[in-house]
Amino acid sequence: MDFFETFLTIYILSILFFSLIRPQIAIGLYLPYLVLVPFLNINIGDTNFQYNLVNLILLLGFFLNHRKKYIYWKPFLPFLFFFLAQLVVFPFQETPNSVMFEIWRSESMKYIFLPFIMYNLIMDNHKLIKIYRNILIVSIIIAGIYGLYLTKIPGTNPYMMYMFAKNGTEFNEAYALGFGAMTDDIDYKAETGRLFGRISSVFRHPMTFGLFLCMSFIYLFGTYGKYKKILTALLFLIVGLNTITCGIRSALGALAITFLFLLIRSRNIKYYIVSIFILTVSYFSLVTLFPNLNEYLLSMIDTESSDVNGSSIALRIEQLEGCFAEIKHNMVFGKGYGWTQYYLNTNGNHPVILAFESLIYVVLCNEGLVFGVFLWLLFSIMILRLTKNFKIRFHRILLQSLFLTYISYAMITGDYGYMQYFILFFIMLYAEFRLDEANATIKKKIRNKRIRLGKIVNSFSNL
Repeated sequence: MDFFETFLTIYILSILFFSLIRPQIAIGLYLPYLVLVPFLNINIGDTNFQYNLVNLILLLGFFLNHRKKYIYWKPFLPFLFFFLAQLVVFPFQETPNSVMFEIWRSESMKYIFLPFIMYNLIMDNHKLIKIYRNILIVSIIIAGIYGLYLTKIPGTNPYMMYMFAKNGTEFNEAYALGFGAMTDDIDYKAETGRLFGRISSVFRHPMTFGLFLCMSFIYLFGTYGKYKKILTALLFLIVGLNTITCGIRSALGALAITFLFLLIRSRNIKYYIVSIFILTVSYFSLVTLFPNLNEYLLSMIDTESSDVNGSSIALRIEQLEGCFAEIKHNMVFGKGYGWTQYYLNTNGNHPVILAFESLIYVVLCNEGLVFGVFLWLLFSIMILRLTKNFKIRFHRILLQSLFLTYISYAMITGDYGYMQYFILFFIMLYAEFRLDEANATIKKKIRNKRIRLGKIVNSFSNL
């Protein structure tokens, strides 16, 4: 066991120890681990500690230390509905129940437990929001700076190569260089304009890093004013540059959709003019510095592009037809929860649908046309209704934007565990905004009391 393995083992033991006596410390330690460490596979004696076991111990520790205190469920109702509704239809789907339940259990525990514990701890002790916010911001900085460093060594990632090797898998250098997953074309990188290949930073896959950057960008808007302007500008610069250099066009596409939504919802002509000016100057500056970047950006809207399997419209339609062919015997409920993941793990890429590179394909195959559309429509409505709890319009818009970013990104790339990051950022912003509005209400009441007291004093002084 080398030094880093020893460090991670001690780190996980510390999380488990504090989860039983000080859950707030345990969560503070676990949050950066989830962002910065791509695997949790620690052997301590005869016990193998993975995400589910650690999450379960964290939850047990939370309830032990949170007895007789109020439990906050409201912001989690859409997610609880999403997972419980899928559990109910298991008998009507063809994937073995044991397989579906194992994937369902693993994902529900991994996605919900940490945000649930974190949110309740914050509501019980409001000072924790600043601590957890700082931890997440530092994690974003570390992931971002390392991502920029990797632009110097395209195709390699020393940290991930080490982590993959330690966990018995191999880092895909060809994919990181910018080659297609199923091609040996040595001119591929130059043709697609990926100047630095595909960068994954501290994440298992470049696509996950791309989503994390999108979520981080919206989160920085939500925390605007919490830090000095110079630090805020630096944070936006780090995330923005990584979004361009990471080699994932989906990140730029999702942010473009979200940015357009923000502009429309803001209803402010000044924002339109300033935003168009900044984007125009930034675009021509970057294209001047990196001539091949223009081809890379324009490839997002090239309907004839076939640089990446499934990226052209013709191939997308073929994949859609493949989805309907898969569920033709059960159009209502589909193949079953996690079937796309199960298929990829068992058989590799699908001969027609390939890696299920759109949320549409995932929903059709897993949940079917009827149940899938109903489930995601109701889930979306519940999320949007949840955002209406906030009085400040900016808070509502930003939470809606975060959801739109997740949906847009998943529509373009598929959903490979991305909901985990969406829930985390959503709950962090939800807690942030709730406390901001509560503090604003308290300040308003104090100000009104002072005004009334001043009027009383003035009335007596006039006697």
